Order: sequence, then structure tokens, then C-alpha cells
Amino acid sequence: MNKAVGFLTNGDVHSHAVLSFDSSMRDMYSYQPWGFDHDDIMNDSWLTSKNIYFCVMFVTKEERDRVKAYVENMAKNHSKTKYVWLNMLRTVLGKPTKIDGRFICSSFVAHCLAYSDPKNLNRDYSRVRPEDITVLPRSFYVMSCRDRYEFEARKQEFDRRVKDILKEHRDELEDYNNLLPRVMLKDTFTKWKTSDKILDWIASKAVNSSTPTEKE
Repeated sequence: MNKAVGFLTNGDVHSHAVLSFDSSMRDMYSYQPWGFDHDDIMNDSWLTSKNIYFCVMFVTKEERDRVKAYVENMAKNHSKTKYVWLNMLRTVLGKPTKIDGRFICSSFVAHCLAYSDPKNLNRDYSRVRPEDITVLPRSFYVMSCRDRYEFEARKQEFDRRVKDILKEHRDELEDYNNLLPRVMLKDTFTKWKTSDKILDWIASKAVNSSTPTEKE
């Protein structure tokens, strides 16, 4: 299995994706070959990690509640979903998956984010790869750690960085949530990371809205 994952993710910066709702990482959710998985960063599996990349996405409370409700429903009805290796190959080829309820790790996380609000993604959820999640709108790099021990040792630094990121980008985040990005009114070089994401989302919406529909 590891060889297959390594082959299909060859050249990617990241090979797995998980979702958590708080900075403790004691409750992490993902999709594994055996199905829906409720994980904990203190589990032994995170001792052998070569590198754990942490990013934070700032969403509204309503969005967060929708994602949590979806994940809780997934946990209760996981037998209706399935991990499909073919979907990983489709992702590598950039082909969307036509059947819902068929996931790999990154498409599961992306589906959760899209469920909370479609504007969180600029592509079909099934085409999202692990490294794509790190550059989604309102998503910011926090830090990288070798394993769970380093994360525990740097926990205070982690929390401080998250607060600093929110403070620095609060205006852009509020404007994005209100659908009126401040970057359209003010161009600041230091804000390029957020601005580019906002502009990408606006461009994708403009293209979709301008596409003519067929008359019945």
C-alpha cells in the first residue's frame, strides 16, 4: 500500500490530509483505505512521520458548525462510503470522480470544506490533492514538525502563530466572508498571499456566471 501511495504521489510535497477543529489535534478526521478514520496526534502512527505540515483555515462559525455536523454524520454512516484507489489515479490525472461517497484522504477533506461553503474550493472536490489544501482560500501555513513530540513541545508557539496570522489578515478574511474583498480597494504587497486566493475565487465565479445555459 505504501509503495502504491508513494508512486501515485511522486513529486508531491504532501501525501496525506487530515481535518481537525481545534489546535490540540487530539481529534483528527481523515479517510484511509479502511474507511473513515478518527485519529489523535498522540497515536503511535505519528511517531514515524517524517514531516507534518500544519495549516489553518479561518471560516465563520456557521461554516464550522456545518462541517462538524457533516463529519459527525459521516462517522455514523461511514459504511455508505468507500475508499477507492482508482480515485487517487483520477486525481493524479486531474479527472473528477463522478460518484459521491467515494473518497481518498484529500477529497474527503475537500468535500467537507465544500459542504460548509462552496467558495472554499475553486475546483471539483474529487480533484483536490493533499498539497492543494494548503493553498485554498483563507488557508495559511502555520508550521512544520517532524513528529508528535515536536508538535507538543511547540504547542504554545503554534497557538501564538495562529493568533498572529488571524490578526494580520483579519481585514481580508472579513471582506472575503462578506464577498467584498478589500484587495479590490487597496493593494498591499505584504497581503499577496491572501489577495491572490481571493482574486482566483472571484475569477472562477465570474467565469461560471458568464457561461451561457442551454434553453429547454
